[in-house]
Amino acid sequence: MRLDGDPIGDRIAGASVLFEPNGPAEDGKVYSARGLVDKDGRYRLTTFSPGDGATTGTHRVAVVVPSGISGVYEGSNQTSSAGADSVCFDRYFGTGG
Repeated sequence: MRLDGDPIGDRIAGASVLFEPNGPAEDGKVYSARGLVDKDGRYRLTTFSPGDGATTGTHRVAVVVPSGISGVYEGSNQTSSAGADSVCFDRYFGTGG
């Protein structure tokens, strides 16, 4: 995982990556995918079974960094809830420039 071209995996290892589809699937349901960031900044997304990836289409992305992990980044949209800092980068949510 990179932020502005810089590797950040070592700073957020253990964080969750969440992919939320911008719309429902053909059956009308929304199928989110999630994965955990490893020390190299890599993650493998799971929707239905381990490692199967995300559904086809465009998604909003959030990175949830558990309390106690450093590396919550300046310039992100940060909220705190239930002991975690949710780092939702505006460029992925389409709310920023």
